[in-house]
Amino acid sequence: MATDNDVNRRQFLRASGAGAAVGATMLAGCMGGDDSDDGNGGNGGDDDITVSDDDQTTSEADDIERGGTLVVGLSQDPRTLNPHLGDDSGTSAIADQIANRLVRTDQTGEIIPDLASDWEVNDELTEYTFQLHEGVQFHGDYGEADAEAVVDNFHKIILDEEYGAFAASDYEGTLFTVDDDGNIQDHPEDTIYASGDYEVTFDMLEADASFLFALADYRSSILPVDAIEEHGDDFGSTSVGTWATGAFQFVEGQDNSHYELEANPDYFKETDAGQLPYLDGVRYEIIVESSVRNTQVQTGEIHLDHQVTASDVEGLQDADDVEVRTRAGTDQSNLYVNTRNFEPFTDVRVRQALSHAVNREAIAEVQWDGLAEPAYNIFPEWHWAYDDDAVTRYEHDVERAQELLDEAGHSDLEFTARVTNESQFTDHATILQQNLAQAGIDMNIETMEKWTAWGPFLPDSWDNDPVGPPEDDHALVESIGYGFDADMYAYLTYYTGEFFNSSFYSDEQVDEWLDETRRVADQERREELYSNVQEQVTAEIPQIYTIWQNRTHAIREEVNDYILRPNGMPAFEEIWLTQE
Repeated sequence: MATDNDVNRRQFLRASGAGAAVGATMLAGCMGGDDSDDGNGGNGGDDDITVSDDDQTTSEADDIERGGTLVVGLSQDPRTLNPHLGDDSGTSAIADQIANRLVRTDQTGEIIPDLASDWEVNDELTEYTFQLHEGVQFHGDYGEADAEAVVDNFHKIILDEEYGAFAASDYEGTLFTVDDDGNIQDHPEDTIYASGDYEVTFDMLEADASFLFALADYRSSILPVDAIEEHGDDFGSTSVGTWATGAFQFVEGQDNSHYELEANPDYFKETDAGQLPYLDGVRYEIIVESSVRNTQVQTGEIHLDHQVTASDVEGLQDADDVEVRTRAGTDQSNLYVNTRNFEPFTDVRVRQALSHAVNREAIAEVQWDGLAEPAYNIFPEWHWAYDDDAVTRYEHDVERAQELLDEAGHSDLEFTARVTNESQFTDHATILQQNLAQAGIDMNIETMEKWTAWGPFLPDSWDNDPVGPPEDDHALVESIGYGFDADMYAYLTYYTGEFFNSSFYSDEQVDEWLDETRRVADQERREELYSNVQEQVTAEIPQIYTIWQNRTHAIREEVNDYILRPNGMPAFEEIWLTQE
């Protein structure tokens, strides 16, 4: 069940595979230079890039036009059209259009209604009750998405091990448990039930302040279980299709070519301008090469490229009818170090020296053309839990790095970093190698496939004796993709034994604070607890933070009400096209 290492490995890799695209440019420029920060949100000071924020607004009802097909460039095929089985950006992009969850997040990270019209949570955070929109129909002839359908959906996710839904592990410990033999205990038929025709109740086994964020993940989309049972493994394939409740429904698709969606004529949402969606449909074109996507967004063959590389921004800025839009994102690049079993990295002074040696501002400017933010903390600066006063910031200071290495007796430090053999990571590693060399640190680079690179730093290594990567596996250059939920940044990444904890960090006091963050609803208390965690973790610096990558999209001027989110593309149900 959800405790298997294979599940944790898949979860981990899906988060590590979501990094923003970058271009290889002037790596030597990161050897030194100006450490100043222009404070403009990572746009490099260029007025031709729109820096988006949480105040993005939508049009007045009288201005909205209906019709047209939005054409989107995707760099890869979705691995599946079944949201429950998605672990890639292609599946996520399409799932947001074809399926609904009980709740979702807006561009600020606030939880908002989706299939649920309202909900109530008791003071102890142990009972969540959702009222559903009435009359919502599944695509095709699969009936109504009422309370029983929602309950069946969650039972399918949790109970059907062969089905392999990723979201099952999100609910372990809160909606079900398993024994040492992998057998279900505290059965979800008792914890998830229909308390009315259009009301669903979740009786939690323990308090969970982050439960709504789990429900908002696309992997918890509400799908017709009858369709899943009818089509078996073919559900979600291009040959059979997929069904849900979303604003758009699947028409047809071809691998390495395109995917066609059409407006759902029975969609349940509406605005002052009438029923959603405004578009007639959405078409995804699979375009692997970023240069081709850039050309096609300029010529109008596609309306949107949501994976703009830093090296392509300048050309897009000069294009007519195209807007380049960027905002701070949720993907963090790091130098993960073996703090458990490689002796130099067990010394906090050595880790502090590494952090002082990294020239983050120069990396942001050179590798990402300013479309990134220096990373000093477990949270990005835009996140509500971020507390600058609690953070120990290791500014670029080569002399201080050398002093710390001398104090620790490692002035001749040499180590090898495992690096995923993709340009984003090899470029980043080369820059880090140059930075560290200035402080007398010799970092060797060993490139390999992503799974191989992550291997010793995956959650399986918590079971090692001793815990963590073997002594010969020194470090890793990679990135991790988060979301809005503070629990992902903190609990899953720094709690003892958790599967994002690739630094294998363990501190009893930090564990106590993080336990409490899950049990309390009071926001001020949660902020205080997260501040404590930030202060403790950044002082001990168990991994070397480098960069928070921006989300950068190219959008045709005829696309209206496109809301750029820190964690990816929005749902398209309220987007409209200016008609010629």
